[in-house]
Amino acid sequence: RPVADYRPVTPGYFATLQIPLKHGRDFTDADVDGRPRVAIVNEAFVRLLSADVSAIGRRLSDSLGEMQEIVGVVGDVTLASLGGEFRPTIYLPFAQLPVGSLTFVVRAAGGEPGALGRAVEGAVRAVDPNQPVSDIRPLDAVVSRSLFAPRVASAALGLFATLALLLAAIGVYGVVAYGVSQRRSEFGVRLALGAEPKDVVRLVVSQSMTMVLGGILVGALLAVPLSSALRSLLFGVGPGDPLTLAAVVIVLVAAGVLASYVPARSGTRVDPVETLRTG
Repeated sequence: RPVADYRPVTPGYFATLQIPLKHGRDFTDADVDGRPRVAIVNEAFVRLLSADVSAIGRRLSDSLGEMQEIVGVVGDVTLASLGGEFRPTIYLPFAQLPVGSLTFVVRAAGGEPGALGRAVEGAVRAVDPNQPVSDIRPLDAVVSRSLFAPRVASAALGLFATLALLLAAIGVYGVVAYGVSQRRSEFGVRLALGAEPKDVVRLVVSQSMTMVLGGILVGALLAVPLSSALRSLLFGVGPGDPLTLAAVVIVLVAAGVLASYVPARSGTRVDPVETLRTG
């Protein structure tokens, strides 16, 4: 049999959390014990049943032998963490399925969340001075707590990725610079034959960048599919984020340009005759 989460809520819960009502109606104050039992399901639950048939008006038989009529369909939300999956969920009126504890959700029009929390606690105390109230916190704190572990993992990966990028840039610079420095005799011949220093520098940079850009292209093509393994640690950004790839390309291109320009510029400043004699 299909398995779904049960969540008792009060009227106004979906509007407070801005969970969209896709079809049907919300709970009302008339949905109390003794009246026909009703339920609201999320879109994940509709897909579990059959997305081709309207869920409104269908009746559910739960594991306790109770029957509920579906009166509304709401959008999917993640409940445990932002990176969690959309679980099939059945929302029931709290008045028809009371539980031992409640979590109040209050939407503020503005101001300090801490002051609002104290006002809510005061309102609860006014109804029942002995009612315990605990764990008052803004929703931003709830979100931050759910993202703590992914943020730590992402920070560690970011540090190692930065070090890897730095090592890659140093490697590109070293390889290209060494190759250019080995061509000092060639520079002397070109200068002795009348070539301008700027022409030699332009030739060396263009030849070196052809190899560098080729390596970057191959690396980018491999990075997108291989980085999909990091999808579980990402939220709001994909493994092939264009800005991240662009930053890596800019760093490596800059390293290649410097690695070819600096040695080539230095090689064109020597005396062509001396270069030919030592070569």
